[in-house]
Amino acid sequence: MKNINWNPRIVFYAEKVDDAMVYFSPQDKISIEGNVKLQQDVLHLCTGRNRVFEIIEKLKPTHSSQSISELLSLLSDLDIIINAQESWKHYHELSCNPMPLFEPISTEELKALLAGPKSTAHGEVNCFTISSPSSELAPLLMNRGSSRKFTNKGISEKTLKGIVWSTYGTTDTFSVEEAGLRRRTVPSAGALYPLRIYLVICKACDQLSSGVYCLQNCGTSLSRIQHWSNVEQEAQRFHECFIDDAYITNSTASIIISGIVDRETQKYGCRGYRYTILEAGHAAQNIDLFCAGNRNIGCVEVGGFLDNSLSEFFSLPEKIIPITTVFLGSLT
Repeated sequence: MKNINWNPRIVFYAEKVDDAMVYFSPQDKISIEGNVKLQQDVLHLCTGRNRVFEIIEKLKPTHSSQSISELLSLLSDLDIIINAQESWKHYHELSCNPMPLFEPISTEELKALLAGPKSTAHGEVNCFTISSPSSELAPLLMNRGSSRKFTNKGISEKTLKGIVWSTYGTTDTFSVEEAGLRRRTVPSAGALYPLRIYLVICKACDQLSSGVYCLQNCGTSLSRIQHWSNVEQEAQRFHECFIDDAYITNSTASIIISGIVDRETQKYGCRGYRYTILEAGHAAQNIDLFCAGNRNIGCVEVGGFLDNSLSEFFSLPEKIIPITTVFLGSLT
């Protein structure tokens, strides 16, 4: 094992069965035969607090450095242990569709869930009424909502570019002036801006032909990365990445919000995963507010996609994960 400075952490339950250790993953079980004592001793130290070289050093009196290193490499290759600094990846995999540890609740269970407590445990002591304020934002918040029925009419190029800018465009203020880095339309932890925005156009919008575009140059330009010669076929392939496309087939365009989580985790550790997800939520809300101010355009956020299929559709590198999508269409 070349890298001895990472912190192994076991993520699967394991037990001794005859002359092997069996590891139980959400999808399957993995059996590793031989030298059970070595496996048990190594696993005991894979808490995320010990680095590889520390594990090797602690087990030197009873096991060879080579055998320890080889076992750690094998466990890592099988994803039985992961780098504790990248623990967010394990949760992300468990939350990808189709989810391995998920069972839908029944209609009765859903009713019971929604019929839960209507007020907080604090009661109504010192309770104050709130209402919408007199501000330019209030009407947008009142009007925002999901639209699931679109007409066959397209969206103008100007409007679509405005939506993309609202999602993650550049403003005129600097985040790091010395580096010439400008702020975006959403808050970002550490001003790292880890999101990657893709635009899928199923119906041509003036000069923006059907295909896939990427927001580039710090949120100042759209670059087409896929040209669709057979629009119907490619649009169908895109829609197949979603669990239920019944209400998105008439959409004009879609915005896919993805993120480079490692950019945040390098500075904030595993908490950077939260920050990336939050930032994606800010971007999606901006689309909602833009559409709320334009009665002719509707949108609906769709999280029910097949993660691997969507990543393959955009040829996303492993470090970029799709987070959420928003479908856009004409209402008139």
